[in-house]
Amino acid sequence: MRALLRSFQYVLEDRNAMLLILAMFVFLTGLFGRLGIMAYYFIYVLQKPILLATFATAMSVGSMVVNLYAPFLLNNIDKKWIGAISAVVQSLCCVVFFFQGQMGAGFSVVIVGFVYGAANVVPLVYTTMGAEIIDDNWLRTGIRSDGIIYSCISFSTKLGNAIGGAVGIVALSAVGYVANAQMPAAVLTKMNAVINFGPAAFFLISAVLFALNGMTNKKGRENEEKIGAMQQETSQS
Repeated sequence: MRALLRSFQYVLEDRNAMLLILAMFVFLTGLFGRLGIMAYYFIYVLQKPILLATFATAMSVGSMVVNLYAPFLLNNIDKKWIGAISAVVQSLCCVVFFFQGQMGAGFSVVIVGFVYGAANVVPLVYTTMGAEIIDDNWLRTGIRSDGIIYSCISFSTKLGNAIGGAVGIVALSAVGYVANAQMPAAVLTKMNAVINFGPAAFFLISAVLFALNGMTNKKGRENEEKIGAMQQETSQS
């Protein structure tokens, strides 16, 4: 029990681990918040609900494309910058969605939806960067905290999902949304802003948190070499 509490203490005192956990919580609050109310964008703002299925498919295909280029980026650019850039691009996509909603755009929303999905490298960033932070924490403290760190990240994922979905619906109600009713243009504009500018703000905050992280690819490789040397010494002794 004492060892478990000590592991939690080391995680809380690890600046890089906490920044990654906070970045994921903020990012996922925006991501799940938008997913929870995305249908309202197509039904009420664009008034083209038929596009929703095509948009969701394009976004999913974009998410699969990530696996083609992400390994190259993650191996050659610091992961914290990949996470930050990914969040910024998704934020910009949300801004474009807003203006497309104001103009009553059609299929172009699907194209931007593909870009939105293809830009989401954050899940790969947090898994690979999380492993590097665990190694770094181990070398500094002497205790390996894999379970604690990933449990904290997993909890932030669930918390972001719960809060994002709940806040989105509350925010729509606050700006005048009424189900199955004809709403004035001013209310639709506010709904559009909630659906798109709200998540965009969360993405930008998460980008800052990623950028502030001190873990770099160089440091990760150095730690990997140190651990390899330690394991070699152990096997020889």
